[in-house]
Amino acid sequence: MIPGSNLIFRDAKDEQQEGLMETLFVGQTWQMRYLKIKAYVYGSIATATGMATTATVDYLLARWTDYNGILDWFFAVVI
Repeated sequence: MIPGSNLIFRDAKDEQQEGLMETLFVGQTWQMRYLKIKAYVYGSIATATGMATTATVDYLLARWTDYNGILDWFFAVVI
């Protein structure tokens, strides 16, 4: 094949390949954007849930035990 000859002599196969690559590229771009948004949403939900759970456990430990919270319990019992 002569380098650059596809720029002069284009056929239906070249047009089909070009159309497929454009469609594939756009599809992957939107899939990646959707995946990023989905990851940010699920990550935010997981972070908020973890924070609320930690705060609840900390409050319950301080309220119903002799410990001052999670860190006091951790240093007294675990270590």
